[in-house]
Amino acid sequence: MMAATFSALLLAAVTAFALIAYRHPRAYAKLYVVLVILVGAGWLAQMAFTVGYALGSRDTQLEIVKLNAPNTVKRPEPDSSFDFRLFIASALFAYLTILRGLPLMGIVAEKEKENGFK
Repeated sequence: MMAATFSALLLAAVTAFALIAYRHPRAYAKLYVVLVILVGAGWLAQMAFTVGYALGSRDTQLEIVKLNAPNTVKRPEPDSSFDFRLFIASALFAYLTILRGLPLMGIVAEKEKENGFK
């Protein structure tokens, strides 16, 4: 239920940004700067969390080995799964930038074309 709700909200946000970029390119140009700053801050926070988690896990494993005689405690294997969360910010940045480029590709609403936006 939670995943379905989150997916629906994410799809609504993606659609809203596309609609704003299409119908109001000047307003989206202003919004773009704020969105890129937020995405960058989120990416930096996620990167800091990931690095901190990795360093904490390593230090914990070293202390476990120091406290116990060798070969009496089986050390956990490091997490080998790839963290795709760091690429979400990159994908979001690319999406926002593509939307910012819609007017350059000539994809704007008719109302904006009449107002001289090309």
